[in-house]
Amino acid sequence: MNDTLNVGAVLVATLASMIIGAMWYAPPVFGKAWMQLVKLNPDDARRGAAISFQTGLDPAYDEVGVVSYNATAVVETSPALTDDYAAVQGEILKLTSGGRTNIGDAVAMATSILPPATSGRTRVQLILTDGIPNEPFLRLITLYNIGQASWREQ
Repeated sequence: MNDTLNVGAVLVATLASMIIGAMWYAPPVFGKAWMQLVKLNPDDARRGAAISFQTGLDPAYDEVGVVSYNATAVVETSPALTDDYAAVQGEILKLTSGGRTNIGDAVAMATSILPPATSGRTRVQLILTDGIPNEPFLRLITLYNIGQASWREQ
């Protein structure tokens, strides 16, 4: 009995399954049909990801705000940063995609409401997008981007 594991074959098989899966579930192939079949709404998936990210935060230490963007950015939470996570989740659930994707304006707006960076404190922005490529305007911010970056929903 040969107990040797062919690592190269495992890596090739893993990579092949990822590539085939990515092509299979791409909207131009079967992605749109699959999303309709399982009743998956891309906006719901993005909102769920944002809420999941937020639930990993601690309101005792982390304040959160919501900035929506289309042609321009708008602060949706009042106050701009809050530890009222229920209010933040309510604003997240109202978000929809469509129109323009002015990520640069959104990042600039979010940057303006973040407190100055201090030692031991991280400035973080989480960006949800419909996947239209954009060049984000960064100012020393950790940027998390959740969205379909390789295709646009039609």
